[in-house]
Amino acid sequence: MFKFYIIRLLLRIPVAGAVLYLYVYNREVLAGAVRFSLSGPFGLLHILWALLMLNMLVHLLPCGPFSPAGKKQFARHYRPVSAEVDRQSLRAYVRRVNRRAGLTMVVWLGCHGLLLPLCLAGLIGPAELIVLSTLYLVADLVCMLFFCPFQKWLMKCRCCIDCRIFEWGHFMMYTPMIFFISFYSYSLFFMACLLLLKWEISFARRPERFWSGANAALQCANCPDKLCQVKKGASFEAGI
Repeated sequence: MFKFYIIRLLLRIPVAGAVLYLYVYNREVLAGAVRFSLSGPFGLLHILWALLMLNMLVHLLPCGPFSPAGKKQFARHYRPVSAEVDRQSLRAYVRRVNRRAGLTMVVWLGCHGLLLPLCLAGLIGPAELIVLSTLYLVADLVCMLFFCPFQKWLMKCRCCIDCRIFEWGHFMMYTPMIFFISFYSYSLFFMACLLLLKWEISFARRPERFWSGANAALQCANCPDKLCQVKKGASFEAGI
């Protein structure tokens, strides 16, 4: 899985490079996102949109090609530690991670709220917002493989597979898209919101699937991911 995500990172970097190249030398292509339509004329943005949309759609499937950190919401990936869940410890876990998740959301939305006056003033537009989202596309995998500020400073979780907000990644990637009206931007953002909503409903209904104290599949001894092999030197002890 670690090698799989390294390959994904190496594929995303050229995409980000191509978008940056267009921004510098042919910004009109990116600015044309406001006129994006599935009926064409077809171009680079259509290809990019299709790839990004497909990448999100597979996350709706319990057998999708992504980390078990995101699959823990599905019943087939739940391996009970014992016949009975310690409900008191589970409630304490839920309160702790929900508090940290709430703080993370406030920080994320608060920081991106600063983009609104810049958009209204005409200082940034669709081209700049697409570049920012594309950079987040790369940063998403950097956080998984090398260093995650959310894990270290806000969520304080052991690793990705233990992370309460693992499936927030797409929502975060496309947050800048809400600042310009286009089918391109809104379709990506609302699909990301659908993934976020599905994740949150799954957590609210079955939090034991997300807790290593109840789900043996999330414990280090049973982890097939090994995504933490670069970050583990800075990882936190379980239960912080």
